[in-house]
Amino acid sequence: FFNLGTAYMRGSQLDNLDRAIKALRRSVELDQNYVQARINLGNVLAAQGAFEEAIDHYRRALALDPENALVRDNLNRILALSERRSRD
Repeated sequence: FFNLGTAYMRGSQLDNLDRAIKALRRSVELDQNYVQARINLGNVLAAQGAFEEAIDHYRRALALDPENALVRDNLNRILALSERRSRD
């Protein structure tokens, strides 16, 4: 499911992003400790504006892999975007 979700992420059409979310959610259901699946799911959710859910997946990924600079950067970026959105 991870590879399928990642493949759908590469498409820019909305239905591909929806498919990516579905496949990546399934990947996380099968293995809740799959850091890269959580990162990719967070990325797709963030791209669709679902910041709160993206933040949750980034935080869980960071808890599993505290040294992961990519997830830390993604989390900080989405937190800043979410904060700006709430001010507007």
